This record gives sequence, structure tokens and C-alpha cells, in this order.
Amino acid sequence: MFSNMIICLLASEIGKSIFKDKSIVPIVSTFFLSFLKGLLVIGILFLLRIKTIGITIVLYKALYDMIVSVFLYRLVFKLSETKIIKKEWRF
Repeated sequence: MFSNMIICLLASEIGKSIFKDKSIVPIVSTFFLSFLKGLLVIGILFLLRIKTIGITIVLYKALYDMIVSVFLYRLVFKLSETKIIKKEWRF
């Protein structure tokens, strides 16, 4: 839970400063943030003295997340730009 919160905060800061129509930065940041989350989880489990499989699984998961984001980023970006999703807030 703690690691997800930290990664989401980092992702939101990255998301504020990028051009969302360029896909390379979100895809690369997906890899690094997924890898960082895996390292945080391994670190927490190490502090709790729970044995884990190791860092290779974290690397494979980060690569998998990056490959999935390559295919899904454009779809999600186009969906977020539709008129139904993009509504103006009225208070």
C-alpha cells in the first residue's frame, strides 16, 4: 500500500511535466516506476525478514509492464480525449 502511494505520487509529478501526445516518456517512466515499486516491495519484505525470489522477477515485471504500455498508451490517450470523458467542471 505504501509503495503504491509513493509510485502514484511520482507518476503524477512526471505526468504534469510531459507532453502527453509523445508516448516515449510515459512508456519509459512506466518501466522505471514499475522497477522502483518492485525494489520498494523487496526492501519492505527484507525489513520484515521475509524471503523473496529476487530482483530478476522485478526486472521481468517492469519489462512486461513497459511492453503492455507500448500497446495501450495510445488507446488510453485517445479515450481520454473524447468528448464524453473530457468534461468541463462547473461549480
